[in-house]
Order: sequence, then structure tokens, then C-alpha cells
Amino acid sequence: MLAALASAGARLGCATTGAQAARGYAQLGDDRAVRALRAGRRILERLPLPAYPEHHFTVDGVKYDFYAGTTWAWLGTDDAARRSPVP
Repeated sequence: MLAALASAGARLGCATTGAQAARGYAQLGDDRAVRALRAGRRILERLPLPAYPEHHFTVDGVKYDFYAGTTWAWLGTDDAARRSPVP
């Protein structure tokens, strides 16, 4: 999964996949979650701001940070969850 994210283009689905992969890794207690979060964030930063950020299938920085906070909490790094965005 991480290799696929590293070679992914700048598409919203790729950024979302990074967040979802991070959540899955975190639920397993796997520190690959951090790399997946960072990969998804790098992709998201290359995208334009969404026209309708409130849309369910749209991910912007705020929604991504929410996913990141949950991921940090699942990894047991609550202090990182409090100051999420993704470092």
C-alpha cells in the first residue's frame, strides 16, 4: 500500500486512500500508519482546494486532520492527536 501511495498521482482518491490505510494500520497497532498519513497529506497538499468541502466524498485539510487525529489516538499517541495536523 505504501509503495502505491508513493507513486500515486495527485488525485483526491489517492489522498483518501492514504488516510484510510493509516486508520487500518493504526487499528492493527502498526507504525506504517504514520507513513501512510504523511503520504496522503503530501498528495492532498498538491490538490486545489475543493469547491464543496462539505460534500461527503470530498477531503480537505480539515477533514484529513480529523482522520489523522483518530489515527494518532489509535496508535496511542494522544499528544500527537491533540496537535494533529500531520507532522
